[in-house]
Amino acid sequence: MRALHHRRSLPLALLSLLVLSQVASAQEPTLDDAREALLHADYGRAITMAEALLGQGAAAEQNGALEVLATAHLANGDEAAANATLDRLYQRDPGHQLNDPDASPVVQAAFQRARSRAGAPVPVRIEHIPPAPRRRASPSLEVQLAEGADAVQEVQVRYRAAGAPRFATAVVDLENGNGTVRLPLLGTGETAQVMEYFFVALAPSRTPIAGLGSESEPIRLTVPAADEALEVTPIEPGEGPEASEGGSKWWIALIVVGVAGAAVGGYFLLRGDEPSGSLGSVRLGN
Repeated sequence: MRALHHRRSLPLALLSLLVLSQVASAQEPTLDDAREALLHADYGRAITMAEALLGQGAAAEQNGALEVLATAHLANGDEAAANATLDRLYQRDPGHQLNDPDASPVVQAAFQRARSRAGAPVPVRIEHIPPAPRRRASPSLEVQLAEGADAVQEVQVRYRAAGAPRFATAVVDLENGNGTVRLPLLGTGETAQVMEYFFVALAPSRTPIAGLGSESEPIRLTVPAADEALEVTPIEPGEGPEASEGGSKWWIALIVVGVAGAAVGGYFLLRGDEPSGSLGSVRLGN
């Protein structure tokens, strides 16, 4: 009975293994998978995996897939397909270096020829609108890769205070071709600060392939000086001194005279005496 049960369960185990293998094969290939297929001379599988990786992922992964694809075409003797792939690779990254330092002389020579004949880089367009700060705060810059974003590995902003001898560098935080970066404040804040900056788009090899602005013609923005703290006494509408300096004191004199007159009159009323002087006496009345 046990043997019969074992025989019936065997096909189920084989079926489970078959399903698992199909699920594994249906998973998205990785660049490491494509390189492993190339290493084991499975050129057809390497080509299929590399082509599946194109158009998705980071720029470095796509360039790595192009390298695998070109190498597999060379191994298959398809020189035309290899050259077309290499031209595409070096237009995306003119400074690309072979990932495999032990590649055959045929492969190394083909990559070197493609690098030397590389045409213009793929078009990459950076869009940016300089901000107009209204208060003294670290300016936030927004940038967009309107074209060629899949060939860009990193965008940098290089900045300085106007007149400074060197530019500092900050990396733009990119996501889906859109990015922001905040520049640190420079100077003491006592006066307005003019800042100069420009953008550089880098390929995975760190080769610049596009830019916006330059060292000789940077983008400029002005950060206002720090606000001064002023003590202000609120004044009701219709009250307060006149605008001119001469007319700003008459109301003070009027108040002083009025207070003094009231004090003198009250004093004599309480005493009941009549004030006298060189001009005679004056009765204030009862």
